[in-house]
Amino acid sequence: METPRPPRSNPRYKALDVFRGLACVMVVLHHTGFVVLESDVIGTGMEHGLRRAVVSFLHMAIGTPMFFVISGYCVLARMDVLRKRGESPWNFLGKRLWRTFPPYWVALLGFVIVVVGLNRLGLDRLYRGVHALELYEPTTLDLWQWMGNITLTETWRPRVGFAGEMVFMRISWTLCFLEQFYIVCFLALLIAPRRLYGALAALSAAAIGLHVVAWDVGASSRLAGTFPVLWHEFAVGLAVYWRLEAATSQRARRCVDAAILALLAVAYWRDLDSTVKAAAFGLILIGLRPYDDWIDARRFLEPLKACGRRCYSIYLAHLPVCVIGSLGLYELSLQGFWVRVLVTVPVVSAAAIGVGWLFHRWVELQFVDLPRLRPATWRPASASPQLAASS
Repeated sequence: METPRPPRSNPRYKALDVFRGLACVMVVLHHTGFVVLESDVIGTGMEHGLRRAVVSFLHMAIGTPMFFVISGYCVLARMDVLRKRGESPWNFLGKRLWRTFPPYWVALLGFVIVVVGLNRLGLDRLYRGVHALELYEPTTLDLWQWMGNITLTETWRPRVGFAGEMVFMRISWTLCFLEQFYIVCFLALLIAPRRLYGALAALSAAAIGLHVVAWDVGASSRLAGTFPVLWHEFAVGLAVYWRLEAATSQRARRCVDAAILALLAVAYWRDLDSTVKAAAFGLILIGLRPYDDWIDARRFLEPLKACGRRCYSIYLAHLPVCVIGSLGLYELSLQGFWVRVLVTVPVVSAAAIGVGWLFHRWVELQFVDLPRLRPATWRPASASPQLAASS
């Protein structure tokens, strides 16, 4: 049986709200940043260097790997709390699905309404232009593809069903992976509650090993869209949580540091950009943990923390605003490179975040708490009364 680490005075990693907010803003900036193109990097000297720096920053796509790592950390933290309280693993799964699907379905319907509405108004050019991501028309998806989108199985559905992959909301591919991560973690908690850390470590080794073997034999396409493809980024968050909150020795903590550093080195060597960012962010979370209270007390970070608490809503609602806003301003003759960078990007990004805040207030907050039809308790056989009482 695993020996729990003596609890911290405050085990909650409060700065995660800041990091969530930063990841969220970076996703919005990345999608607004499609208003500038690689072909805009022209000129010589300082002008060329500045343009290159701006385009590289807007296109670096750091938000998604940050979200995967944070999700891994938070999921394991939540499962730890549940098993200490003696709550059923089904509560974990139910709450994850309740908080994920209804807001997602509202956003999915919103995407459909936006595209159909623009078509009816003869403004379809506002979601098809070069200087923004293109949104899809609902009629381009067949029944199987719509089922995959509604159930968040579209990334892997083509492996077992008909028609090719078509993720209608474009951004929801990440939710397809997160759904798989939640289910795998739920199964680990259900099957091995007494050895949850060991079960997740074994699952991580198996998933990463399967991915490596598939890549080595040229069968990576068979895993496309399934959780082993990106489990290692999620597992960085699992490892960070265990290292900070459960590891019982300095040697164990150093082993986690070395493993994440090795992942970073291999990813850099193999030019796996997203994995490099995930591993680097995991090391940053470890390094900044002693400064959590100091970071949390910085007033200038309050806007990021507020965005972090609303990050799911901002993520769901921002893309139509980024697309339509960017192309709309471009049509209004805001076409010069620096005008797009200094006017379009901040204005459209702020509008997208604002819409996300409204979505959070009107939609997401309605699905924070899982409806409870009757009380349920569950305790693994090894859960001691002292452990249950201490939680």
